[in-house]
Amino acid sequence: VNTMINININKNSNQSGRSMIEMLGVLAIVGVLSVGGIAGYSKAMEKFKINKSIDQISQIVTNIRTLYAQQSTYYGLNNLTAVQMGTIPDELGSSENLTNPFKGKVYIMSSDASYTSQYGKVFAVQYRGLSKQACLSLGTTDWGSSYSSGFIGISVDQMSGENQMVIDLLKNNQCKGSSSNNLLIGCSNKSADITTPLSVSSVAGICSVCDETGKDCNITIAYQ
Repeated sequence: VNTMINININKNSNQSGRSMIEMLGVLAIVGVLSVGGIAGYSKAMEKFKINKSIDQISQIVTNIRTLYAQQSTYYGLNNLTAVQMGTIPDELGSSENLTNPFKGKVYIMSSDASYTSQYGKVFAVQYRGLSKQACLSLGTTDWGSSYSSGFIGISVDQMSGENQMVIDLLKNNQCKGSSSNNLLIGCSNKSADITTPLSVSSVAGICSVCDETGKDCNITIAYQ
């Protein structure tokens, strides 16, 4: 009888040991799958936000150019007037405080009256607080190859605060990065120093630090 009891005890102990090992193995597998799932979800969300941003900017540009087609200037165009005229997608906000998919600010800017006569009517859309991948993707997007698109140029920068770079974008013979490597301007004019669409290598230095604390990567796109 004692022998049989000992055999049963040993058998139960072995089964418990195997069950514990199997459970730990299952938990390890679940953990690996969870980490992989989270990483995959993050990448998918990043791609979604980038595509959403490109769609939003394209929609804003089309709406503004259509609305002002018969006007001689964009003077007075800003966030508030853009919202009031219905040119802004609803997901960006319904007030002048516009927010992009990356939680950064959005600014709609126009050239002032003193530059209108010199450069013609011009406006720009600025997306701030971009991630590294968004900076690369939006910075290298072809925002308009033909004259009919109205595209003038694009800047990629790490500046803080609202920056109205419309006039810089218009100076086609000065499309060049700064020595501090925190600003790059490309123009649609093919005789410019830096032409569009910008290459990945040209914006890599600026966009590579977008995820660092305190770094604010932005794009500004100008149109006639």
